[in-house]
Amino acid sequence: MKNVRLTGFMSGLLCLFILCIFTFNAAAAELKVRVINIQEIMTKSKIGKDVMQQIKSKRDTMKLKWENQKKEFDALKKELEETGAMMSKDARINKEREFRIKAMDFERMTKELNKRSQEVEFIETRKLYQKIQKVAEKIASSEGIDIVMDHRQAGILYFNKSLDMTKKMIKKLNAENKK
Repeated sequence: MKNVRLTGFMSGLLCLFILCIFTFNAAAAELKVRVINIQEIMTKSKIGKDVMQQIKSKRDTMKLKWENQKKEFDALKKELEETGAMMSKDARINKEREFRIKAMDFERMTKELNKRSQEVEFIETRKLYQKIQKVAEKIASSEGIDIVMDHRQAGILYFNKSLDMTKKMIKKLNAENKK
């Protein structure tokens, strides 16, 4: 008698499981999903190219500042190496102290410029990502799309290319950038 009850329970559980699968499949069939390649959008859209150029320009400015500081540092190092032995003891001590201070300043400036470079890239790409997100929301809303995913970030191993709306996103971003 216990076996019959257990079997009845198991068959009920199996029916519930099958019902859940069919319900999930029916809901999934109505779900409209699209994928995009955010990296491609960032590198091929006009606004993405503009942002990357701005980042490069700011980095180049920082690099120029760093190179000028390095020239001063190298010149002081060369002067100390070439004339250090001919200097009086006090003059050499002063020049070595000046060199150590310059070396610390140069190291601190290098770290600061690297940090600012990373911050600039983060801020600018975040702004671009927000614009991409707004365009994705507009397209999804107008076309009844439920989910838009970046295929490189979502762990998608395969998708039908007909689900890719990257080119549509680039066109829309370029059109909005002209406004």
